[in-house]
Amino acid sequence: MKEKKMYEILKRYWGFDAFRPFQKEAIESILNGHDTMLLMPTSGGKSLCYQLPVMMQDGIGVVISPLIALMEDQVDQLLAKDIKAIALTGQINNDDIIRIFDNMTYGGYRFLYLSPERLQQDWIVEKILALKPTLLVVDEAHCVSEWGHDFRPAYLKINVLKDQLKDVPCMALTATATTVVQADIIKYIGLSNPEILKMSFKRQNISYDMKCCHDKFFELEKALKPNESTIIYTNSRKICYDLSEQLSSVGLPATFYHGGLSHHEKQKHMQWWMTNERQIMVATNAFGMGIDKPDVRCVVHYQLPLSIENYYQETGRAGRDGLLANTYLLYTASELNYFQTQALSHLPDFSELNMIYKKLCSYFQIPFGEGYGETFNFNISEFAKRYDFNIYKVFSALLFFNNQSIINFETVSSESCQMQCLLESKEMIRFISLNTKYEDLLFEILRKYTGIYEQMIDLNLLSIAKHLTTSIDDIILQLKALHEKQVIDLRLFTHDSKLTWLEVREDDYTLNKTKKYFNQFIKSKTDKINAIYDLVSNQKQCKNKLILTYFGEQVESNCGQCSYCKQNSKSMQNFDKKVLDLLAQKPLSIREIQLELNLDDKILLDIIEGFFEQEIILIDDNQKFYLNNA
Repeated sequence: MKEKKMYEILKRYWGFDAFRPFQKEAIESILNGHDTMLLMPTSGGKSLCYQLPVMMQDGIGVVISPLIALMEDQVDQLLAKDIKAIALTGQINNDDIIRIFDNMTYGGYRFLYLSPERLQQDWIVEKILALKPTLLVVDEAHCVSEWGHDFRPAYLKINVLKDQLKDVPCMALTATATTVVQADIIKYIGLSNPEILKMSFKRQNISYDMKCCHDKFFELEKALKPNESTIIYTNSRKICYDLSEQLSSVGLPATFYHGGLSHHEKQKHMQWWMTNERQIMVATNAFGMGIDKPDVRCVVHYQLPLSIENYYQETGRAGRDGLLANTYLLYTASELNYFQTQALSHLPDFSELNMIYKKLCSYFQIPFGEGYGETFNFNISEFAKRYDFNIYKVFSALLFFNNQSIINFETVSSESCQMQCLLESKEMIRFISLNTKYEDLLFEILRKYTGIYEQMIDLNLLSIAKHLTTSIDDIILQLKALHEKQVIDLRLFTHDSKLTWLEVREDDYTLNKTKKYFNQFIKSKTDKINAIYDLVSNQKQCKNKLILTYFGEQVESNCGQCSYCKQNSKSMQNFDKKVLDLLAQKPLSIREIQLELNLDDKILLDIIEGFFEQEIILIDDNQKFYLNNA
């Protein structure tokens, strides 16, 4: 009977007739009352493993997650299935939180999402207990471990709630965790004799191709195929934009996505890619969360990722339909040599961390002993420029403050706007009558904002856009045009993030108590940078085997499809002879040889240099190599 109901709910809400691997086992474990740790790679279907058992019972599932965007995405997906869910995100005041809990008690809600920081408030824990949840879920559970790639001390408070829920089962979920991190998850969350369900990290349908390149864009063009959905990851917003423009200029329709785009722009660019109007998405790692596009055939890393966890998750967005997909990591020899030094130089030392914290407090004029709960719009580059900080060190410091629950750091993109009318009221009415295209906007502003003739007034662009059923971008264009016509005075301020103080300012005391965690934070970051360097630079082992070993999974055989395996297969032997055979036909450039043989640049350059030093080949005025027949 239980199994029949399980399949009925699966079909009713998710539209599936069968479960993916490990989903049924995880659901049965929860229904049987067992604590469960589920390690399932990205795209494996983790969310269904906790959502379905909640739907089979009366009561509410409580989900703890560190990522606001992921919580909002999950809530949206549940609401689309007509399942009531809510998330405690943003700066919700206490009165609103009490109202939300009252609604959950009587409103038929099935899921509550919240961050671990909320558990630091005892009265919220009491409200959760009053809901009598049927399941406690800890998403991104690796954050509980000091050796996890996103350690957050607030996760250490979860075991307090877990203890008080007594017989309620708990499910801990993660996509990437080493054996050490897995042990920490069990220990610090307090899982009781958990069933451990671990899906293999091996992806049978994905090839890992890591190429040392002389010309990365040339290699990128070769990797991209017409009519294939593709994601290209870069590490900077500028490269993200420039590369998409460069691809489009050579007939490869691309769009781009990064954290600095407005919500409207993100939605527009995403829609182009999702509908295959533009099949190539060039993006920073801000892109990908909650994206489930099954037909992605190719993922390219145009720059070196900062950890194997990031690389594994991002490549996992390819081939979600189970069909063969290719991933490429493109790098130059100089990039690899510089990578470790550069990446490690982006990490602040403890004295720099202290200085960044104090300057943040000065920047926002926060007095000693105050600041708790205050929220500010923030532009990282402006702050770094004012105080002559390395922008990457500022970013790393903000991540650490966020993880330590000192300052909440939220990446956003917004434009705050101030406006004042320069015309008197009668002149403004006359202007509107002669320029009707501005009528709706100006009347909306004049109705809503008093005093706008006398002084600069902050405008709520989102509210105006919603009321006029248009976009913020369109509103800004109209306001800029009115500014140029000297009808209004306009000031726009661009922000790329938002900061909220979670502790009062206490300077040295605030940070000294975190020094132990800071040292572990730096060591963890350093270890991860070294691990990705070793993965890429290792030319003597199967790439898939190296990744699996990193996650504690032992395998005997090579994958047969990564760059190492391809270069070492029998069909790829005798490279020297193949190069000489080609040059015996006619002079060729390195690029032309590369096109014929599809060799890793490093291997090809070694061969060419060896022949050139022995004067077996020479080079002509057109930079083409030819056989020396003298």
